[in-house]
Amino acid sequence: MKILSCIVTSYNCGRFLEECLSSIRTQTFQDFELIIVDDASRDDSIDIAKKFNPDFFVCHEINQGTVASKNEGVKKSTGKYVCCMDADDVLDATYFEKCVEVLNSNPEVAISFSDFWHFGKGKDNGVCFPEYSLEKLQEWNFILG
Repeated sequence: MKILSCIVTSYNCGRFLEECLSSIRTQTFQDFELIIVDDASRDDSIDIAKKFNPDFFVCHEINQGTVASKNEGVKKSTGKYVCCMDADDVLDATYFEKCVEVLNSNPEVAISFSDFWHFGKGKDNGVCFPEYSLEKLQEWNFILG
């Protein structure tokens, strides 16, 4: 059993998927399984996904939506922790390492996340939520995945 299960959902995101999966494969923390759920893509997503040799690969024949895809990935997962991503997300190289360290070091903590940046189409506008609090989270879910 791996410590972490990384679930990537994709629907016609071939143009982003390789960068996403590369950012996962180059993590400093390597005790993870990669689960890719393709939600009936009609582009080159499936070929790209297979190239990254996922531990589990699910390919829907009919589009079921992101929630169903993520749920299916979670059902396949065996890790102690789960990280859900979309195919157009990219991680810093130490993301898994830092999140797992926080969770392992603090048994009272149930979730670990980080800042995120909007990018692409001219949207390199920096960190979205520099201040975290339960009140802000209740106002708007700013945790990706």
